[in-house]
Amino acid sequence: MKRKSKQGRRLFKDARVLYVVMLTMLFQGLGVGMAYAQNDTIVVQRSASQSKKRITGKVTNTAGEPLVGASIGIQNTTMGTTANNDGLYVIDALPTDVLTFSYTGYVSRDTVVNGSEVLNMVLDRDIQMSDQIVVVGYGKQKKAAMVSSVSSITAKELMAPTGNITGNLAGQLSGLIAIQRNAEPGRDAAEFWIRGISTFAGGSQPLVLVDGIPRKIGEIEADEIETFSLLKDAAATAVYGAEGANGVILVTTKRGTISKPRISFRAELSTAQPQRLPEFVDSWDYIELANEARFNDGLDPYMTQEQIEKYRNRVDNDLYPNTNWMNELLAKNVKNQRYTVNFRGGAENAKYFVSMAYFNQDGVFKKNEMGKYNSDFDYQS
Repeated sequence: MKRKSKQGRRLFKDARVLYVVMLTMLFQGLGVGMAYAQNDTIVVQRSASQSKKRITGKVTNTAGEPLVGASIGIQNTTMGTTANNDGLYVIDALPTDVLTFSYTGYVSRDTVVNGSEVLNMVLDRDIQMSDQIVVVGYGKQKKAAMVSSVSSITAKELMAPTGNITGNLAGQLSGLIAIQRNAEPGRDAAEFWIRGISTFAGGSQPLVLVDGIPRKIGEIEADEIETFSLLKDAAATAVYGAEGANGVILVTTKRGTISKPRISFRAELSTAQPQRLPEFVDSWDYIELANEARFNDGLDPYMTQEQIEKYRNRVDNDLYPNTNWMNELLAKNVKNQRYTVNFRGGAENAKYFVSMAYFNQDGVFKKNEMGKYNSDFDYQS
C-alpha cells in the first residue's frame, strides 16, 4: 500500500510539473507572463511589461479643433471611452493593445500603444461619407439606397457675389431651369422650375422648405445653408401631395455643435460693368446729319450753319447743349459688397449658431444702390 501511494504521489507531482510547463508555454506565447507551482497550488503571474498603463491624449481635427465625443476603443475588446469637451481622454491599455479612434464624419485611425503614455490623434474629415448622405422628404438617406430622383449641392458651391441666391442655382443642379429677367438691385431674383412647368392654374414654382417651413429662398444667405436638396420625381415628392407637383427644394440651415466657440468672417468685393451701351454723336454732328437727310428728301435744312457753329463752339450750354446723358446717369463700373460673420459652438446642454450678414449692391444708374441686412439665430438646449 505504501509503495502504491508513493507512486501515486510521484505521478501526481510529475503531472503537475507537466501542467505548469504547458501553462507557462501557453501564457508566454500569448505575452501574458508565466505560471509556477507553490504549495500544491498553480500560480499565474503577469509579466511587468504586460501590465496595463494609463494612456492619456487629445483627439482633434486637422484645424486643431477638439472632437467632442470622439470614441476611443481597444481593438478586439469591449473596452473603450469617449473624449470630453476639450477632446481629452483617459484609458487603461496594454503596451501591445491597438487603440481605434473614430468620430462621425471622420476617417477612423488605429495605433499601437507600444509603451506610450500620451497619444494625441488627428482625424481627417471623410469627404466621401458626407457626399453619400442626401436629405429627402422623410429624413436622410444614403445615395446607394435611393430609388427616387434627388440632386444635392453643398453650400460652398452656392457662394457667389450676387444679391440673391437664386441667381447661383443655374447650371448647378440637373433638372433645374433658372432664368434671371432683371438685374435691378432688389429685383434680381431668378425664376426657376424643376423639369419644366407642370401646373399652370395654381402656380409653377416649386415648393421651398427651409427647416421644414415654407419660406422664400431669396431670404437665405449661402453661409447659413448646411444642405441643399432638390426632389424631382413623384417618388421623392409624394409625401408633400399636391403642393409638391412642381418639385420640392429642401434646405437645412446650420445648427450649433458641441465644440468650442468658433468665429468665421467672410468679406466679398466684386465689380461689374455694362456689356454694351449705345454711343452717341455730338449735338452738332447730329444736326449736320439731320440737315443732310432733309436735303436728300428735297426739304429745307433743320438749322442754319450759323446755329450749328454755336453748338460746336459751346456758346451757351443751356441754349446750345451737348450733354451725353449716358455718362451723366449711368455708371461705367458698379461694385457689390458682402460681409458675413458666424458664431458657432456649444456644450451638451446648450448649442448655438448665430449668423449676421450685410450686402450692398450698386445699380447701373448712379445713386441707385441697395443695401440689406440678414440674420439668423439658432439655440438648442
